[in-house]
Amino acid sequence: MSELITDIPTGITAFIATNLDDLVILILLFSQANATFRRQHIVIVQYLGFCTSTN
Repeated sequence: MSELITDIPTGITAFIATNLDDLVILILLFSQANATFRRQHIVIVQYLGFCTSTN
């Protein structure tokens, strides 16, 4: 039971850290969007990457 008590906060912390890292990368990519590198490309690839990595 004590392992479960420590695993839940660890999982939550890892989830938050991963999302913050992803947010920084997306902000950097969106800041460089131009005529050839559009925002739609970033959003589509973000969702494709998320969907394929949830196995």
